[in-house]
Amino acid sequence: AAVLLLAREGKLSLEDPLGRFLGWLPPALAGVTLGHALRSSSGARDYLELLRLGGCDIHNPVTEEDIR
Repeated sequence: AAVLLLAREGKLSLEDPLGRFLGWLPPALAGVTLGHALRSSSGARDYLELLRLGGCDIHNPVTEEDIR
């Protein structure tokens, strides 16, 4: 709701990439727009499910290397 209010006030756009606000995001996610993220249609994978399917025990800490 806060993002929509800020968009209505012209302080940001739903077309802005997430990387503008979250500089630490990997390049594959940095280009996803706020609008896509709000609609959960960005195409970002469910990393926990992918790790589980890949044989990782998701109950243990996951490293960045595990995700790659």
